[in-house]
Parts: sequence; C-alpha cells; structure tokens
Amino acid sequence: MKPSKPNTRPRCKPRPKKTDPQGKKPPGKPPQPPTPGPRDKDQYNFTDPESRIMKNATNSGFDQHYNVQVVVDHDSRLVVGNWLCDHTNDKQAALPTLDTVPPVVGQPKKVNLDTGYFSEKQHRQLGSARH
Repeated sequence: MKPSKPNTRPRCKPRPKKTDPQGKKPPGKPPQPPTPGPRDKDQYNFTDPESRIMKNATNSGFDQHYNVQVVVDHDSRLVVGNWLCDHTNDKQAALPTLDTVPPVVGQPKKVNLDTGYFSEKQHRQLGSARH
C-alpha cells in the first residue's frame, strides 16, 4: 500500500472579492447602523406591557391582545382549566394549559387539539407526559 500524498489543493473556492475585477463597488447603498432611541412608528403599551401586538382574527389588522387557552370537559362542557399567555401562536401552549387543571379534577386521558397546537416537540411531550 502506497502512502497517500498530502492534498495541496484548497478544499473550497476562495470567496469572491467585494469589488469586481474592474474595481467597481457593489451596487446599492452601504448599510447604516441603527438609530438609537425610539422611532416614530415604534409602539409600546404603557398601561399593559405584558400584552402583545397580535393579528386580529376579525379584520386582518393588528391589536393589543393576550392569547387565552381553556381546558373544557367534553361531557359536561365545563371549563376545568384556563391559562392567559402572550404567545402569538399556540405551539407551546398545550402542556402549560393542561397543567392548569386542578388535581381534584384529574388530568385528562384524551385531548382534542386543533392544528395550531401541533409541533413535533409538543407531540412528543404530550405522549411522554401522559403515559
């Protein structure tokens, strides 16, 4: 068996220069650093800083909202748990919402969730936490 020769070729192509061969600069303006302080269109809710700006379901606009989650008993239709959060979607909300059910009621054996709750991580956690 022959000893292998060291590879003297570069492993990847060198990066292109910021200027082309004729010395021209790249097109467009160079990026500017951010301006310190608030801008005219920045928004902040001084009366309720824990809420978030979320898409409004009725008119395609945006409003200051919370995201409410509830656990409802299927047979009696009673709310047995609830949770108020500021997440804009429900992907991380299933387990914390189920944890709001009081021990006296007991943990649900089955859950019905819409597709807004689905994520691989959530699905695995629901399976392992409920077995």
